[in-house]
Amino acid sequence: MHSTLVGLLSVKMDRFKETMIQVLRDRIIAQSAVLPNRFCMGVGDCMDDLLLRHWHPEGVLRVCILKAQGLSNPCDVKWYMPLRSSWAAKKAAPCVELALGSAKSQTKSGCKLNPDWGETEVHDFLVVDLQKQKMNVVVRDAHTSDILGRADVQVSELLQHPPNTERGLPLDPKGGTVYFKAQWRPFARENNRSALDEKHWWDLGAPAEGSVQLIADIFHVSGLHPAEDGTEHWFTISVSRGSTGARETLHQQESSTQAGHEALVHGHAMLKRLGITSNALGHDTISAVEWARLSRAVWRSKVEVSEVAAKEEQEKNKKLVDVLWDSTFCFPLDVWGEKSVQVSVWRPARGKSRQVGRECLPPRLLGSVELCLEKHLDGHVLTVPLHGDVDSDGTLCGAQVKLRLRVCQLLSQPKPRNRTASMRTFQRIGDKMVGMCAVHLRGKEKEGSGMVSFAPDE
Repeated sequence: MHSTLVGLLSVKMDRFKETMIQVLRDRIIAQSAVLPNRFCMGVGDCMDDLLLRHWHPEGVLRVCILKAQGLSNPCDVKWYMPLRSSWAAKKAAPCVELALGSAKSQTKSGCKLNPDWGETEVHDFLVVDLQKQKMNVVVRDAHTSDILGRADVQVSELLQHPPNTERGLPLDPKGGTVYFKAQWRPFARENNRSALDEKHWWDLGAPAEGSVQLIADIFHVSGLHPAEDGTEHWFTISVSRGSTGARETLHQQESSTQAGHEALVHGHAMLKRLGITSNALGHDTISAVEWARLSRAVWRSKVEVSEVAAKEEQEKNKKLVDVLWDSTFCFPLDVWGEKSVQVSVWRPARGKSRQVGRECLPPRLLGSVELCLEKHLDGHVLTVPLHGDVDSDGTLCGAQVKLRLRVCQLLSQPKPRNRTASMRTFQRIGDKMVGMCAVHLRGKEKEGSGMVSFAPDE
C-alpha cells in the first residue's frame, strides 16, 4: 500500500500505518473474505454466498499465553511531540493481541514490562484450514498503543509439540519473546447424539471444559423498525441452561457495532459493487423512481423480510432497517443437552451512536429470540422472528434474524507420528535405490542408445 500524506506533522507513522491496515482489514477485506484469504462470488440464484463465507471449520486451536520477556521499553523511543515527554513516567502495560483470520482476542494488560500471566490467558480460535492459516501475534503497550513486537506463525507449526510444552515465539523488530502453549482439537467428521456425549477434555484451561463446541453464525437481521440512516446496531448472544425461573448463563458475548440501512441504500451499494449505477445505465433509460424500485427489489431478492414487515414496507411505505453482521461465535460446552441460545438486538435509545464522547447512551432492546439447542443440531440455516419491540404507532416488530447453530464434537489432539527405526531403514533403502536407478539411466544415455530403458543386470 502506497500513500502520500500532506499536512501531518509530528505523527508517529508506524502507528498511523498500523491503524490504516487494521481498518482496511476489518472494515473492507474481512467482510468479503473466506478464511484464509479467500473471496467468494455466488454463480446463479441457487448459490448461497453465506455458506461460502462460513465453511465448516476443521477444529479449534487453543492458545495459552504464559508470559512475555525481553520487551523493549516504549518510553525509550524518540518523542515527536513535546507533550509526549510527560508520558515517559508512565509504566508500560504490555498486552498480547492474537488474530487468526478475522477472529481476534486480547490478553489483559500486564503491570510491568515483562508480564507473567501464568495459565489464566486461554484463547480459542476456529481453524478453517490447518495447513494454510497463520496466527498474527502483536504485543502492544496498553497506555500508548505502541507496538512492542510482532510475529506471524503458521498454525501447523504451533502443533509440532505436545500441548503442555512451553515454547517461545521471537518478536520483531524490537526483540523480545512471547511464551505460550497450544493445543489443537479437530472436529469429528460426523456428529450424532451418542457421539456428542463422549468426553474429550482439554489439557489447557479448565480440565472439564469443552467436550463439544457450539458454533453460532449470525448473518443478518432484517425488517427492524425505522431509524435514522446509519444508526448503530449490535447484538448479544448468550448460552444458558435451566428453566426460566432458575436460568444460569454459561457464556455471553457481544457483537461488533454495525450501521443499519434501509433496503434502498443496501440495494444501491450492492449494485455499485457489481459496477451497475444509474449514471452507467443513463437517465433516459431508467428514471429515479424505477432505479429506486430496482435497488429495493435486488436487495430483497437476497435479504428477505417477514410477511408482516413486507406489508409494512409496501402498504405503509415504511423504511425498515436491515443490519449485516456475518459474525461467528464459538462456545465450549461440557454437554449439549438442556441448553438454549438467546440472541438480543440493540440500538441506542436516542441518536445514531451508542457512545457520544465519553458518554455511553442507554440501549434500546429491539427484540430477542431464544432457541432450544437440542432441536437445532442439524446445522441448517434458520430464519426466526424477533419478539419484544413495539413501534411508536403500536406496531409489533416484524423483524427476523438469519442464523445457523452447529454443535460439533471435539476429538483429542492427534499424536505426532514418530518415525521408528524400521521406517528410517526403509527410507534409506528407498533413497539408495532411486540413486542407483539414476546412475544406471545416465550410463545408458552415454552409450548413445536410441531408447533409454532400465533392466536389472544379469
